[in-house]
Amino acid sequence: MGNDFYQNLDEIRTNIERNIINIGIGERCFINNTIVDKNCRIGNDVTLNGGKHIENTNTKLYTVKDGIINRKKRRYPSRRIYSV
Repeated sequence: MGNDFYQNLDEIRTNIERNIINIGIGERCFINNTIVDKNCRIGNDVTLNGGKHIENTNTKLYTVKDGIINRKKRRYPSRRIYSV
């Protein structure tokens, strides 16, 4: 995973104060069978659990093809589970 730009420490602190998700993957995340695009913003304690148990689908947040979740360029708030 890479980014087109990075946040400096002041931007990170400001985002934390304003409850804005920083660029990257948060703490204590579980990501399995998932494609994560660059410039992602995934909060803390998020679970993205792909696998053969998931049917192919296309939603506003993600697409699933052959059990692989491809998350779209959106923000994923903290403490969420995305396992369809």
